[in-house]
Amino acid sequence: MDYELIAKHLVDIYQDPFGGKHNGRYRISMKHLRQIAGCRRIFQEDLAQISKEMYQLGYSLIDMESFCVVINHKTFLHYRRYSDSISQQDPGAG
Repeated sequence: MDYELIAKHLVDIYQDPFGGKHNGRYRISMKHLRQIAGCRRIFQEDLAQISKEMYQLGYSLIDMESFCVVINHKTFLHYRRYSDSISQQDPGAG
């Protein structure tokens, strides 16, 4: 199984227009992931290797058991951050 090739294919899909959007995050069934990988089964080790390759490309593959999510790391840049000042607050105050 060529993990790098699979990861690049998943990134290409991210950049393709479908589902009413020009590009962006998407979910992919295990069935379709197996088709892309060209195998009958994908094991956790395979998902981990594909995920590592995608990380190098700036994307994440998130295993949701019956499907996976592909998302660009840039999506997370504007998320709010949990900081030291928040962690030191009274838990009941917050």
